[in-house]
Amino acid sequence: MALSKEKFLTLFLDEFAENILVAENQIILLKNDSNNADALATLLRTLHTIKGSTRMLQFNKMESLVHGAETVFKGIREGRYTVDARLVRFFFIIADHLRYAAKSIAENGDESLPSLGLLSAACERLSANEAFDLSSIPALALQTSAQESLGPAPSQNPSKNIDKNAALSSNRHEHNPLSKTNETATTIQDGNNAHENLDKESSIRVDAATIDRAINLVNTMTVRQLRLRSAVDQIENFQRDLSKTSNLDLSKTAKRNLAELARAMRLFKSQYSDQLFEIDHGMQELRETVIGMRMLPLSVILDRFPRMVEETASSLGKEVCISISGDGVRLDRTVMEKLSDPLIHLIRNSVDHGIESKEKRIEAGKPTRGSIRLDCKTEGNRISVSVSDDGAGFDYQSIRERAIGIWPEEESDIRSMGEEELTHFLFKPGFTTRANSNALSGRGIGLDIVKTNIEAVKGQIQVQSKIGHGSTFTLLLPVSASTMDGMFVSCSDRSYFIPASSITRTLLIDQSTCFRLGQRDMFNLEGVNIPLSDLSMALQTEQSTRPLTSIPVLLVRGPVETIGIVVDRILGYDSLVYQGLPKGLQKNPLVQGVVFDPSFHIIPILNMWAVLDRLRSVRAMDTHRRFASSAPIEKATVLVVDDSISTREIMVSMLHLEGYDVVSAVDGVDALEKLRSTRTDIVVSDLNMPRMDGLKLLENIRSDQNLANTPVIIVTTVNEEPIRARAEALGANKYILKSSFEQDNLISAVRNLVSAGKKTTKGPTS
Repeated sequence: MALSKEKFLTLFLDEFAENILVAENQIILLKNDSNNADALATLLRTLHTIKGSTRMLQFNKMESLVHGAETVFKGIREGRYTVDARLVRFFFIIADHLRYAAKSIAENGDESLPSLGLLSAACERLSANEAFDLSSIPALALQTSAQESLGPAPSQNPSKNIDKNAALSSNRHEHNPLSKTNETATTIQDGNNAHENLDKESSIRVDAATIDRAINLVNTMTVRQLRLRSAVDQIENFQRDLSKTSNLDLSKTAKRNLAELARAMRLFKSQYSDQLFEIDHGMQELRETVIGMRMLPLSVILDRFPRMVEETASSLGKEVCISISGDGVRLDRTVMEKLSDPLIHLIRNSVDHGIESKEKRIEAGKPTRGSIRLDCKTEGNRISVSVSDDGAGFDYQSIRERAIGIWPEEESDIRSMGEEELTHFLFKPGFTTRANSNALSGRGIGLDIVKTNIEAVKGQIQVQSKIGHGSTFTLLLPVSASTMDGMFVSCSDRSYFIPASSITRTLLIDQSTCFRLGQRDMFNLEGVNIPLSDLSMALQTEQSTRPLTSIPVLLVRGPVETIGIVVDRILGYDSLVYQGLPKGLQKNPLVQGVVFDPSFHIIPILNMWAVLDRLRSVRAMDTHRRFASSAPIEKATVLVVDDSISTREIMVSMLHLEGYDVVSAVDGVDALEKLRSTRTDIVVSDLNMPRMDGLKLLENIRSDQNLANTPVIIVTTVNEEPIRARAEALGANKYILKSSFEQDNLISAVRNLVSAGKKTTKGPTS
């Protein structure tokens, strides 16, 4: 009975992709340490495994090529020759052709190896220790970014699994392919004992999209859980109010009815409190379980880096080894997808920019082989990934001169900057110290990509560099993209959530210990002068009155320095479900999402990198003079009307961050009451609402002589010409569709109407 290839195809392709990586990494070990018998044994054993599986499935061309490679490395075991750079390059070519054949199998069901004859002949010449010309062998450009090694969801069809450089299966990292080494060799070590021996019989393959949907459902249920807890809290408030009626002069019947109501409420609260307790524990366990299903070991992307370093260094005429520790640390797949490209850029920068040429390293008294170290470790609910090299470090003078060349109008400020401040320029789009670009660097996009991707997953970057001793880039990332730990703070009578990854310490400092140094407020902590900046400066809000004796401060670690962020109050720490912003509200750089506090209020999450950028831009301002004036700052008041709590609260937060006083209403009736009791400069209203819709509200505003001139912006999903015409006839100043809604449209419309001081109504514009 013939063997069915289709039945085993997915398993074969996954196993092949993993084994070919193992083989590549072993040959790099042998190049750096020719006496590494364990690496040679692992290499031969891996090639034999590949040959056996290809023979079983009758992929004869692949089997023939692997057999040729196996013969070559048996010659090394016999001591007839050693591994050098040319042999490594030759094996990389073989590996790429094998990947090409595997891709052909996945897509067409049949292997394709057009250069098999040339490759087999080269293997024969090499095994006979005869000269061979690498240039005569066609190389395939199959190697792609490490990000693509994540591949599609494991349960998708084999052709997609092998596409984009034979992506690894997410559940097959059970061993350490580079466990035996010495200090000069390329190494990958297990971290935190996280490579588990999975029971293959009890594991299943689950589509990543299914897991994502499950996580979204868990998040939705968590929000409903918060609503239920809020309802139980309201019952407690009702009970307290009811207890106050015991002293009232009521009839016996009324007192009896109230007593029965109180008993019913106690019973109701007891039952639901018990259920809520069980739901809390069950939801927490469910969340951790579902999120854990989306976690992958970092080895999924890190296993490809040894080859990348070898090829990059070889192209530059350098010798560089990379050591990797903690590759078993597990990370959310969505975070990992954003991490791979930054790591590629940082490692290539280390090889190209950081590690010096052999001649310069000899002059500096360093080993000719440069060293890059990639360390991964878990720190609470975040992971730390650092890329270090023993190269030349940053050339701060080149950075300074390049910055002056790009921004000549800021020359005096740039001349006075210290090394830490100059480092910020490295992350600016288009910034590079290279006069000429090459395939690896000089285009000014590398570190900008690093910054953009890390910010996208709510991470942080820290940089250290010492001239002549190398540089270290540390990436701090959340373990999960679904939850976030952080601190609630109050500033200018508003609450904000600051991610824990941004905070190194919380303090309450004595105001008498603060001092002025140049244009910056400072305080001394354990012998170190730390700059102080007020959060209200970044948010462009008025500073609240604080006690004269003590100041709440959050120590926030930026890319190169620690800054004390002054807030009004530190409210507490929590771990909460993170919610992304709607598409139209994602352009405010200061806000990266929202969380729900225990009272089910929507609280904006501050992007502390953007906050620090904003503070740097206003550093030259005299902050004392800004807030010293006793005259209150006149701010326009915006009334936001929407029956959706999430839409309403998010719009309130966005407008507040733009410097407006914001009042909210749940429908037209509520809005009219607030319009008649509060001075309002502009109204932003939905259309479809209970009790009174947006058109009826607009009609009431225009018919009231005290409100008639108030500008009104309609923000709605209704894209019907009769409704738009009706809004125009009633005098709407702007009609914005939520389907094409962008924050800039709303902010600019509010700003224009407020600044123009509209006195008469005007027909709507699109």
